[in-house]
Amino acid sequence: MLKGIAHDASEDQNQISLEASRIGNSTFWVASGLSMGSLLMVISIPLTITRNISRSINRLKVSTWEISEGKFDHLPDVPNDDELGDLSQAFQRMAERLKTLEKMSLDANPLTHLPGSVAIESVVNKRLKEEIPLAFCQLDLSHFKAFNDRYGYANKGNEVIQATANIVTEVVNGRAGEEAFAGHIGGRRFCRDHFP
Repeated sequence: MLKGIAHDASEDQNQISLEASRIGNSTFWVASGLSMGSLLMVISIPLTITRNISRSINRLKVSTWEISEGKFDHLPDVPNDDELGDLSQAFQRMAERLKTLEKMSLDANPLTHLPGSVAIESVVNKRLKEEIPLAFCQLDLSHFKAFNDRYGYANKGNEVIQATANIVTEVVNGRAGEEAFAGHIGGRRFCRDHFP
């Protein structure tokens, strides 16, 4: 009877050992799977984030090169809803402003450095389109040709044009402040535009 009880106990102990071994193996594989999954997540999430940030930074880098080369249209867009997306939108606005300034600069009068006829027309049309109240005046120096013939264009004529440009700019800025606009159509003709 004792041998039978010992045999049964040994059988029960073997069954318990086998069950414990199966549970241990199962636990090992589950723990290994979870560890591998966690490791893959730990590796893939930073790689994905880094790739997205790197792609956005590269697009901003391309935008910077495009702007520096004077190519203001079709800049790469960063659609992110974060600081990089905000920066991309700021680049777009900066490119539009630089495009306008470059256009005005190319049109500027070389003697007075005031915006020329293209810029004057653009500003007037914009204000009319937006129905912004404005005052417009065109100035013309009378008998300027006779003055140049008598005193010389290169010296005195240029001085008169530059002095007139300074006076017009000073008066317009004094009356209208930052919203003022003074232009030089060319030669002896000036224009001014400001809010009333």
